[in-house]
Amino acid sequence: MPSLSAADELSTLLAHSHDILTVVDEEGTIAYVSPAVETIFGYEPESRIGRNVFESIHPDDRDEVYERFEGIIESPDRVTQPVTYRQRHRDGHWVWLESVAGSHTETAPYGYVVNSRDITDRKENERALAEERQKYEALVEQGHEGVVIVQDSELQFVNRAMETLTGLSDSELIGRSFRDVVAPEYHDLVAQRYEERIHGENPPSRYDIEIVTADGGRRDIDLEVSCIQYRGEPATMATLHDITDRKAYEQRLEEQRDDLDLLNQVLRHDIRNDLQLVTAYADLLTDHVDDEEGEAYLETLRESSEHAVELTQTARDMAEVMLTTTTDEQRVSLRKALEREFENVRADYPRAVLSIDEPIPAVTVHADEMLSSVFRNLLKNAVQHNDKSVAEVHVSVADGDDTVVVRVADNGPGVPDDRKERIFGKCEKGLESGGTGIGLYLVQTLVDSYGGEVRVEDNDPEGAVFVVSLPKVE
Repeated sequence: MPSLSAADELSTLLAHSHDILTVVDEEGTIAYVSPAVETIFGYEPESRIGRNVFESIHPDDRDEVYERFEGIIESPDRVTQPVTYRQRHRDGHWVWLESVAGSHTETAPYGYVVNSRDITDRKENERALAEERQKYEALVEQGHEGVVIVQDSELQFVNRAMETLTGLSDSELIGRSFRDVVAPEYHDLVAQRYEERIHGENPPSRYDIEIVTADGGRRDIDLEVSCIQYRGEPATMATLHDITDRKAYEQRLEEQRDDLDLLNQVLRHDIRNDLQLVTAYADLLTDHVDDEEGEAYLETLRESSEHAVELTQTARDMAEVMLTTTTDEQRVSLRKALEREFENVRADYPRAVLSIDEPIPAVTVHADEMLSSVFRNLLKNAVQHNDKSVAEVHVSVADGDDTVVVRVADNGPGVPDDRKERIFGKCEKGLESGGTGIGLYLVQTLVDSYGGEVRVEDNDPEGAVFVVSLPKVE
């Protein structure tokens, strides 16, 4: 295979080079440009011959490039540093170049050779990175949360919010141990988790601590920590969320909850004691009342007393729902809860006719022990608000794939369409009833908390059907 001449080798190299090689004279007139100019700028090389290289340089960059070029003319032997600038593409957009120029008068009679590389992608990446850095710096500096960087257990960076949080300036914080701002009882916890994190373990990244401020006060902090590289070395970055006000609010709520719970217990106890006396004296009066009108009054007295006792029971259940703080998911046997309340209500209302489809499916639902209150209130509501001489209530259960549906149907007056949604509202009274309506509101509140649904439909041929859908637990 014949060897290539030096000229052929150079031509081959230039044809395959991604860089542009340009030869210019002292005025910047182009005498030669390599094929890469077409790939990068869209020009055929021959079309650039005789053009001035500076005319297509961005006006904002032209002076610097020309100054560098003059330096080469004045000191031909000087080694130049790369210069970056923008040059216009054939279609009008700007291309970033990085160029190195030198004098080669011995081999290039035109004087000067410029080697240019397309760095547009690099510049775009740098620009995007700079924008992201600016956004991050703005976020860190203007945010309300304190941000610190800890390296070798010392604070290396703090933002303005951290200065506000602690009452200390950055000069007072930088270089100090992070432990210096942490309340003493949290020192061991913070140090332990810092060491675990630095050594590659995976302790909780978010937990609560307290910090001590410059005036000796304390702030409750939700601390969020992550591992980073800072100046080439492992470090941790921590965000400090001030939750002092939230903690104080939660404490006040807890105290109010305890007070309300105590008040509720005392009131229910005293009311039930008084109602028991009313019921007892009503029984004693039975033998002293002979006429029918008097007996009707006594019966009304007994029924009102019993209803008031039931109301204290509902109020207790409602208070338990409103004052509870647990949100843990619980599981309850539907059959046990429904059967127990069905038998209790049937015993309390012997003149009503209560029936239930057997067997009740042995399913477990997302609920808690308060599920019994749902069924108790629906069953009693079906009996108490019934206008027939004999109240009839029928219960059925349908077991679905994901839910179980309980239907409580009665032969009462039914619920008008314009009240079907309002009937579950707070303090919505029952039909033609002097009651408070708290029972159905309790039903709605409980079923919602279980992730279920409750609604009322028309019964056929008369009455209402209360439908409760509950999510099953597999």
